[in-house]
Amino acid sequence: MAAIPQPSGEITVAAPAGPDSGAWRRVAAFAMVVTAILSLLIILVGASLLVYGRVQRGDSVFDGVSAAGVDLGGKSHADAAALLADRFAAFSDTEITFSVGDTSFSATPAELGATFDAQATADNAYDFGRRQSLWQESRNWLDSIVGGHEVAPVVQLDPEKFGALMDQRARSAAVPPREAAFVQNADGSVSIDAGASGVAVDVEETYRRVVDRLVNVSDRPVTIATTEIPQTVESAQLQSALSEAQTLAGQPLMLELDGASWQIPAEDLFGMLSVSLNDDNATVSLDRNKISRTIGALESSVFTPGVDASIRNDTGTVVTTPSIPGKKLDIDASTTAAIAALEAGESTTTLVTTPVAANITDDMTAAAQAEAASLIAEPVTVTWDSGTVDLRSEQLAAALQFDTNSGRTPAITVSLNTDLVGKFLAPVAEQVKVAGKNADLRWINGAVEVRSPETNGRELDINATVSSIVAGVQDGNRNVAAITMDVAPQVTAAMASSVDIREKLTSASTEYGYSSASRLHNVELAASRVDGALIPPGGTFSFNEAVGPVTYDSGYQTGYGIMITNGSISTVPSVGGGICQVATTVFQSVFWAGMPIVERSWHLYWIPRYGQGQGGLKGLDATVDPDYDLDFKFHNASNNWLAVKTNYDGMTLGFELWGTPTGWNVAVDQPVITNVVAASQEMYYEDSAELPRGTSVFVEHAEDGFNAAIHRVVTDGNGQVIDDTVFHSNYAPAKNTTLVGTGG
Repeated sequence: MAAIPQPSGEITVAAPAGPDSGAWRRVAAFAMVVTAILSLLIILVGASLLVYGRVQRGDSVFDGVSAAGVDLGGKSHADAAALLADRFAAFSDTEITFSVGDTSFSATPAELGATFDAQATADNAYDFGRRQSLWQESRNWLDSIVGGHEVAPVVQLDPEKFGALMDQRARSAAVPPREAAFVQNADGSVSIDAGASGVAVDVEETYRRVVDRLVNVSDRPVTIATTEIPQTVESAQLQSALSEAQTLAGQPLMLELDGASWQIPAEDLFGMLSVSLNDDNATVSLDRNKISRTIGALESSVFTPGVDASIRNDTGTVVTTPSIPGKKLDIDASTTAAIAALEAGESTTTLVTTPVAANITDDMTAAAQAEAASLIAEPVTVTWDSGTVDLRSEQLAAALQFDTNSGRTPAITVSLNTDLVGKFLAPVAEQVKVAGKNADLRWINGAVEVRSPETNGRELDINATVSSIVAGVQDGNRNVAAITMDVAPQVTAAMASSVDIREKLTSASTEYGYSSASRLHNVELAASRVDGALIPPGGTFSFNEAVGPVTYDSGYQTGYGIMITNGSISTVPSVGGGICQVATTVFQSVFWAGMPIVERSWHLYWIPRYGQGQGGLKGLDATVDPDYDLDFKFHNASNNWLAVKTNYDGMTLGFELWGTPTGWNVAVDQPVITNVVAASQEMYYEDSAELPRGTSVFVEHAEDGFNAAIHRVVTDGNGQVIDDTVFHSNYAPAKNTTLVGTGG
């Protein structure tokens, strides 16, 4: 709503210059008609007036003089000013009602910016009948006496304050013109709204009306003056463009692409109309920027990235997949197409797109495929000091791999899978491998002996060899030397000086005096070869390595061992028979020291005497057989060297574990025996070609079969569990067996 303009300037209202002189001319004419007698009367009246004016009212307002409805006659100058001040003050707070149309409000003269000057008004009242010619003064005296005289109040109306109040209170009366315009109806059609002229408040005229009320000290209502504001745009000007507006925005526009569609509603199109006036005519068009923004909002919906070409190895066959181009929205071209369709009166248009190329192209995969073919065209020969082996083309093909990265050049690299090539080298690794040998250190009589130095082993350096093969293939070199590396043994002769054995940790013993001569020999020979064995911190003890080969050449004799023959368990002659008792006794001494057991097997039958010695428990035994890779191993979990010390006297076999106290606590539950199977007491006879004909040997006596479980918990000095293991053993029932010799 427009602000209401302020009046052009202040208006000051003052007393008029004086009465009209015509009245006195009429008196003079009348005097001329009457006789000279009246002249005397006039003289008398004039004399009276003179006495009235000069003598009687010398310091007061003449009778009949008033201002703002207040009678000031006979009042002194000061009294007149005081009376007027009271009157003006009261009127300044009197509300005057203003109205225009449906709008009305009230305001006091003070709020309107009116200022009454009581002193100036009193001055004008006092000056009436004074400071003029005697003749004029006399006329004024007579007028005031006869008809009275009203002096206009002296008042000023502040235009700025008046304008501000009108702008604030009468703003709603000012209505701007409503220009003729295109409108869209509920059914989407376009028509013309004729609009209407506006209304402006005529501040100057309203100002004059207010001044009239102030001069007359009147609170009569004031009708606010208004003027009409004409339209800038009239309906006649728009008529020529109505048909075009209907065409552009009278119906929705459907945008289509590849079976998908989006709609621009008619109301949105109508909001995009732009109207231009030219003299008495109008033209319409669509705002290109607006329709472009609307179409641009579809960019992410339309965008389809290109699908990269791919290449992969499918179990030795290179497979490629062609690329598929994507698309993106051409906003500018689509905008042009949409506007053209609307201008033609069409309701649909097809969006325009541009292709989006794939990051990985078909040319790239073709180049990678060609490179792969050259890599596997011929086999690769791997050589070493004692042999060669070929990696065949089909093996190389299986190892092909492709790495794709569109951010580099070339985008596809071709190489060989090193893990697969490494697997293909497994036969080479076995042939190249040479086992190393630990130094044989023994703790004998409190001192360390070096019985034999260590020997380094050799292994295939698979990673280095694979790298050499891959590099050779890529460089066209098809003959590659195997790369080996030395493997240091676990124990070296140099370690002898670091061995520190302080005291006995545990011991165990079993009885063997009942044994045959050959078995007794085997037990003591194996025990002697274990004697003094040293195990470094973190190292592993192997019983089979400690005793060495169990053969006739190494000094062992034929004893008896438990074996499975043709699906049945039996005791038969065996080279080294009896060494399992040595393994069992070592196991028991290590068991009570709390060392972790790496490998251990139980006997097929339970042998009661193994559980009867120091450290023995029912179900706590170990069996070994180098021919069947059965070994007993334990791990030195302490931070110091361990030594296995042997003693035997023909009756008792003992083993002691020496080292540095660990502070461990070893808690062992009693064996839990289950699934007991009673043994038959019948005597069984079996032929043995190992025994001379006519001889027999009782080799096995009846023992019940059972399952045993022994629970051991090892904790350190702080109570933390180091090892928690249940040792299980499953024994078959043994039978009374006598071997009958059938040999020569």
